[in-house]
Amino acid sequence: MVTKIDSADDTFLNSLVDAKSAPRKTTTEVLQRGNESTDPELGGMRVSFEVTESGRAQIYDIRTGVMSTVLKDRLFDYLGRRHPDGSRVFTADKSKVPPLPERPYKCLLVVDSSERAKFATWGFPICGQIGFVSEGDRNQHMQIKHKGQWLKIQQAEASRRDEENLQLQRRIADAQLRAAIAMEKANRPTRKKKG
Repeated sequence: MVTKIDSADDTFLNSLVDAKSAPRKTTTEVLQRGNESTDPELGGMRVSFEVTESGRAQIYDIRTGVMSTVLKDRLFDYLGRRHPDGSRVFTADKSKVPPLPERPYKCLLVVDSSERAKFATWGFPICGQIGFVSEGDRNQHMQIKHKGQWLKIQQAEASRRDEENLQLQRRIADAQLRAAIAMEKANRPTRKKKG
C-alpha cells in the first residue's frame, strides 16, 4: 500500500524529521534474577541498566567500552558471557567501563578533509563517520562503506607514486650520465703541444 503525501502538508514530514533528530530517551530499570539462598547457581543477580524507548537494554564491553543494545529479555544471557580467562564480557554498569580510546582518525570523505576539494570534483559524497582508533580501522571503513571511492583514491595514489618513482629514476639516470661524462673527460689522454 502506497500513501500519497501532499507536498502542501509538511506537518507529517516535519514530524518524521523531528522524531529522527530527537535525542533518545532512556530510563533506568532494575531486574532480579534468582535468589542466592534458593538458587545458588544463578547467584541472585540484581542488575540496574538503562533501557531505550524501544525496550532494549544498553550493555558495555568491559575491555573495549563499546556500547551495544540488546533485547531486555536476553540481558542476563549477555551478562553471563565470559572470556576464556573467566572474566565477564559485558556489564550494564557504565561506571565499570574503561574510557573509550581517543579516535584521531577520520573518514577520508568527511567535510573538513584536507583533500575535500579534490574529492568533490570527483563527485564523492560526504561521510559523517569521524572516529576511528587506528588507520587500519579507517581503511576498513573505506573499503566496506565507500568501495568505489576507495578504489579511485588508491588508483590515484598508485599513479602519484609511479610518477614520483619515474621522476626519481630520471634524476638518477641524469646524474649517472653526468658522472660518466665527467669520468671520461678526466681519463682522456691529453695531447702535448709541439713547440
